[in-house]
Amino acid sequence: MLFASLQGETAKELLDDKYIKNLDSMVLYQNGEIDTKSTAILKVCKILGGIWSIFYVFIIIPSFIRNGFYNFIASIRYKLFGKESCCRIPTEKEKNKILQ
Repeated sequence: MLFASLQGETAKELLDDKYIKNLDSMVLYQNGEIDTKSTAILKVCKILGGIWSIFYVFIIIPSFIRNGFYNFIASIRYKLFGKESCCRIPTEKEKNKILQ
């Protein structure tokens, strides 16, 4: 799995402007298919495999319900996980997974 910023060159090449302008959502680009919000999260869980793949069962819940939960968690994420004053510098191993 590779990662790219929605503000980077890779996103500009692969995604429509509507995805790039909405920085409030996770976007998964896989095999030419684009998913956002809860669908993207659940598909990433499936890709990760192991215990994470259990969460994919929630794909049966309609996306408008899942995305409501996604939006709620997004709105309180800093309360749950804290907020850093600066971004962490990736390790050399992590740099190989980050696209421009």
